[in-house]
Amino acid sequence: MHGLPGELRRRRRAVRRARRPARLRSARHVPLPRPRHRVEPAQRPFPPSLARLRPQPGEPSFPRPFGPLVRGPRPRPCGPRSAGAGQPVRRALTIAGCGLAACAALACLGTTAGVGPSRAPDAARSLANPFRDDASAAAAGRKLFERHCAHCHETAPGAKRRAPALDAAALGNVSSGTLFWFVTNGNLRGGMPAWSRLPRAQRWQLVAYLQASHPRGR
Repeated sequence: MHGLPGELRRRRRAVRRARRPARLRSARHVPLPRPRHRVEPAQRPFPPSLARLRPQPGEPSFPRPFGPLVRGPRPRPCGPRSAGAGQPVRRALTIAGCGLAACAALACLGTTAGVGPSRAPDAARSLANPFRDDASAAAAGRKLFERHCAHCHETAPGAKRRAPALDAAALGNVSSGTLFWFVTNGNLRGGMPAWSRLPRAQRWQLVAYLQASHPRGR
């Protein structure tokens, strides 16, 4: 120490050690997050991502007992029967429902299929024709008859008739209200359609034509 020149003598903090440049080092141990102070849900929020985690290639992602916790519970049948066991019951219920619907339709048809002039209510029988003895109304009713009724009630010689002729024997002593009610409701069983879609005035004009051509029916 005495033989060294003054510049190289040991001084406090005179000689410094060379430092290595700072480098990024990969951490061998990744810190885990600390436990939270709340209750976690029973099912993991992201099971697909957790299911893909594997410790080593070729090993199962999670032990078998922990599979339902990660992937979620699988639906299971309620009983020992298979999934197709309920098909006969469902088919039987469907057939029963169709049968009930058909019975209801037949019941509704039966209530209206037997409608005839004799079943007209008293309120309909007492109705008076507002176009009685009106020649213009009878002429308009004749056009309506030729348009809607003649193809079934045609009485021309050699014509094929599909419905009874509307003559004095058929009309008899049918009142104006009864005839109007029968034209409105029809007779499904006898093939007579209901003409309720026609305006009320046109139905009365049709009744006026029938009464003018067969004066007995008043």
